[in-house]
Amino acid sequence: MSRIVLQGSLAILFGLLTAAPLADPRIEIVRLQLELEPAKALQRVEGNLGSQRAKTLGFPYLKGRLLLEEGRRAEAADAFADALSDSPKLRPWASFHLAKIREAEGRYEIAAGLAATLLGSKPPTTLIGPTVDLLQRSLAVAGDCRVLKGLGGLRLEDADRRRLRLAQASCARRSEDLQEEQVLLAELLRENPRDDPAIVAAERLSELVDPEEAETRWLLDIGSAYYHHRDFEKAVALLERALARPDILAAGTPEGRRSRRAEHPILDHRYDLGRSYFWLRQYRKAAAVFGGLAEQATTDSFKAKALFQQARCFELAGSLFEPNSETELDEATLRDWTSAAESFAAVTRANPDSGWSSAALVGRLRLSFLLGKTTDANAALGTLKRSGRAENYSRALIFLAASDLVRGRHQSSKTHLQAVQRAGRIPDQELTYWLGRSAELDGRPKDAVDAYLEVVAKNPYHPFGEAARARLELESLRSHAIEAGEWLAAGPDPASLYKAWLVFGPRDPRGETAHRVLIEKLTADAETKPYMTMSRVPVADWPLWQRPLLQPEELFLGLGLFHEPATPVLRHFPIGEPSLAFTGSSVLAARGATQRSLYIAEILRKRMPDELPEELLPTAYREQLYPFRYSYLILREASKQQVDPYLLAGLIREESRFDADAFSGASARGLTQFIFPTAREIAERLDMKPISPRDIHRPEVAVALGAGYLRQLAEELDGDLSTMIAAYNAGEPQANLWKRYCYSDEPAEYWSKVAFRETRNYVRKVLTSRAHYRQLYGKPEPEDSR
Repeated sequence: MSRIVLQGSLAILFGLLTAAPLADPRIEIVRLQLELEPAKALQRVEGNLGSQRAKTLGFPYLKGRLLLEEGRRAEAADAFADALSDSPKLRPWASFHLAKIREAEGRYEIAAGLAATLLGSKPPTTLIGPTVDLLQRSLAVAGDCRVLKGLGGLRLEDADRRRLRLAQASCARRSEDLQEEQVLLAELLRENPRDDPAIVAAERLSELVDPEEAETRWLLDIGSAYYHHRDFEKAVALLERALARPDILAAGTPEGRRSRRAEHPILDHRYDLGRSYFWLRQYRKAAAVFGGLAEQATTDSFKAKALFQQARCFELAGSLFEPNSETELDEATLRDWTSAAESFAAVTRANPDSGWSSAALVGRLRLSFLLGKTTDANAALGTLKRSGRAENYSRALIFLAASDLVRGRHQSSKTHLQAVQRAGRIPDQELTYWLGRSAELDGRPKDAVDAYLEVVAKNPYHPFGEAARARLELESLRSHAIEAGEWLAAGPDPASLYKAWLVFGPRDPRGETAHRVLIEKLTADAETKPYMTMSRVPVADWPLWQRPLLQPEELFLGLGLFHEPATPVLRHFPIGEPSLAFTGSSVLAARGATQRSLYIAEILRKRMPDELPEELLPTAYREQLYPFRYSYLILREASKQQVDPYLLAGLIREESRFDADAFSGASARGLTQFIFPTAREIAERLDMKPISPRDIHRPEVAVALGAGYLRQLAEELDGDLSTMIAAYNAGEPQANLWKRYCYSDEPAEYWSKVAFRETRNYVRKVLTSRAHYRQLYGKPEPEDSR
């Protein structure tokens, strides 16, 4: 039986059986829930409902929740109705679930009435957003719109207020008051084109207005919403039409619109058009737009930004062509990259002290170096050094050093690495790895081994850690690594023993001995012992039973409903007591609150001593750090698309933390964080049924899309893992461009040449997570249906 199957055996994992008397009925009820026995837990709840204490503790509400888990919706509704009177502290939550049941039954009038009444009663903050969302959905179908009249005085967050405005627009549509609907939708777009209500408003307005007759400002607002929601084809169609009109300058910034930039609003919209061309890979058309914007700019900052975007367009246009050989660039690439270098140089002239200038200097250096223009590259490097922007200067140096090292050019790389050490700002593992490569070229194998051992010991699952471990296995270094390992194994400190274990591995007797002694030392040490010996605390021994649980959110903990929003888990399972914190994380995971479980597990990891190796921690805790929720879906879809399931799991961990409801500021949704246009395109390619934006939040849809996209990337990028991951984050053209920077196929060179900090971190996190998943969960078993 696989470890994935064993995850379901929660009774053993929690050590829940205890000889202590169970005076509090909640202990047994919580225990049964964690053993995945909701029917038995329900029997215990019903057996205690007669007492007033049980009602005060929230048993009627818990009955409703357990009935929902059993799929007995009608009975759950009755239980929540009883909870409204019997458990007053939990009345808002009972009312919310009752409204959700009525919505699921298609009784939208009742659902809307319950939701509106709940909002009018000043519910807990955590319920406001979901209740507004429920009200909006109900009113869009058939709810009684009169309920909105009593909500005008509510003080709501912007997002909730805007969803209520969208509900008003739905009511206007249902009453066939198209003028009122248009006004409300237009107000939503003018106020903010970026959020979820904005794209709904844009879609509805697009249905209502004829582009030929619509006001210019409406076309601009709708086009802007499509741009911010990354539906670039629709954005281009509307922005092109609006910006070509003779009254465009008169359109101005509509009253009430929040100014996003310091330029004239028409230039803002032209910028959006240029970026839309960019994302549609129409690079030369985009470059022309940005060139025009640079000429029209009234501020140095905007001019620098436009020129920087123009340079990026030329750079990416040049990457579309294949080189004539490993050392020669074709004429088209030479032309485009030369233009890009010139635009980067123009950025610095336009606004030399800006962040745009610093980034442009790195771009100019990079292209000048690749084009063989050493003088220009050195000039850019000198200006970067004088700019005082240490991070960009260091990244430029590591680009040069890696380029030289993989080609065996030792002396120049040595100079660059020494400058990096002085400047700082490069992560330790990356810099130390390249110092090891330099030591190899310099004929200092022992120094190389020492460097690689430092990299691996820091984190063997880190991409540079895995690269360093591979170097240690080289024939030219292996004997020196063995010698170092033997010396380290005799050392008294855990750090030396850990390195010795890394050298020899678990199958070598010397590695086994080092591992055993290391475990003994870490378990005996007062600082590391609490983490080495973490275990789940039995339910009967939880300290919360000895405390009065007065607040509603605390009542949920006593009922085993840890997954309810805002439950104060860390208050009763504090980080300062590792086994208790681990237990709180475990219960959250068992109840499906994976994101919150992972959050606690990560906080706990940060509290541990740095020298405590992660792979020596209890396996059950590591599975909280690297959860495999939706494992059946991931294994099934990965097998179907012939992609690595652990790569898919690592992507989901970093993209959404396994939160199916995740919604980013870039309008990416669901577990695998797709924007709707991309999701729609992938779904069509996979012959899936037509999907809506809301469908992306369904785990089965999101996982299928993620696996399908990985398969597409694997085919387009020859299965190059690092390039695939970078492409998932930054897009295929950008990931391919970074590949064009490389002189070798070594992944380490690619990692150091990924120019975006966000993407570098993303690639590192996904590859690290994938390595952990592979080690923790073993060989994938697609047939496992648990």
